[in-house]
Amino acid sequence: MVWEKLSAYDTPEHRALAKEVAVEGSVLLKNDNKLLPLRKDIGTIAVIGPNADMAQTGDYSASPAPGQLITVLQGIRSHVSSGARVLYAKGCGVQSPDSSGFSDAVKIAGQSDVVVLVVGDYSTREFDKSSSKEKATSGENVDGATLEIPGVQRQLIRRIQATGNLWCLFW
Repeated sequence: MVWEKLSAYDTPEHRALAKEVAVEGSVLLKNDNKLLPLRKDIGTIAVIGPNADMAQTGDYSASPAPGQLITVLQGIRSHVSSGARVLYAKGCGVQSPDSSGFSDAVKIAGQSDVVVLVVGDYSTREFDKSSSKEKATSGENVDGATLEIPGVQRQLIRRIQATGNLWCLFW
């Protein structure tokens, strides 16, 4: 169910302000080799991670309108040049102990000019619990006691890092 008054708050002006706040509020901790912003002439981008193709609003958010949420993978695909290739591998689940997807992730990382690795928690709301097979790792009554990345995601990061390709991490 979509909140009836969403259209009054979801205006082009509000979206522009939200984008400005997101850009101004972003913190880049390290930018080795001036990787970011990504060059327009990149040939192949690997998008890897359990959260790369998962749109999350977080807890206590209004119900999104259909099509309002965009995943990192969708965003990259919609903004690369027409000559760029975008490869995707999930690598692992958010809190799964299964590392069988690492080989596909490492393979596409090795074929790419740059890797965008998207890891972290999974937060869900009552309205979207059926959209993922993942169990929430953050939110009311499920927040962890540490900031440790759940499951085998830390090992996935190390395996991708070992490929030696340029990469950026979103958590």
